[in-house]
Amino acid sequence: MVVSGLPIRNGHRHAGEIASMALHMLQEIRTFSIRHRPDYKLKLRIGIHSGSACAGVVGIKMPRYCLFGDTVNTASRMESNGEALKIHISPATKHLLDNLGGYYIEERGEVFLKGKGTWITYWLIGSSIQPRKSGRSQVAKETKVKDETTKVQRKNSHWDIVKNLLPKIVKSGRKGGLPPINAANGHILAELTPINT
Repeated sequence: MVVSGLPIRNGHRHAGEIASMALHMLQEIRTFSIRHRPDYKLKLRIGIHSGSACAGVVGIKMPRYCLFGDTVNTASRMESNGEALKIHISPATKHLLDNLGGYYIEERGEVFLKGKGTWITYWLIGSSIQPRKSGRSQVAKETKVKDETTKVQRKNSHWDIVKNLLPKIVKSGRKGGLPPINAANGHILAELTPINT
């Protein structure tokens, strides 16, 4: 699971950051080769929803950074009702991407989402937005996170972090997805406990 706009809010840019990262992930997955299984192709399924979420560290003995709320559950429904090598987006995400401009979206049609009913959903097809040469988002370059004890400048965009972790995850045979990342400094946090709905 990936989230944008936490712990630092980034206005309406969160949908664009996640959409761009998802498109980059699909592009990379299509050419990614597993060294010991070169004929096997990974099939990534991505679901995106936009909205508010609660986040916090849970636990005393083994604290974990967790995300909660309807937005998290809806994003999970978008992923589980998607298709391999496609990006399934909700009407809320489509609205934000339309306002940002530069994204190619195609209507998928009506889809029944457990606990939500029937929604008209969409496929994110591509983007006309050119990536920056540095590979880092403007937000990542300019935003400084202030803490009582340290000042940390975000050096990596979400995509930079995922791209560096993908080979390690495949090599280790993980099935649960990417380890959670602290958006402030790119450090891997303790692994999330799955949220069952």
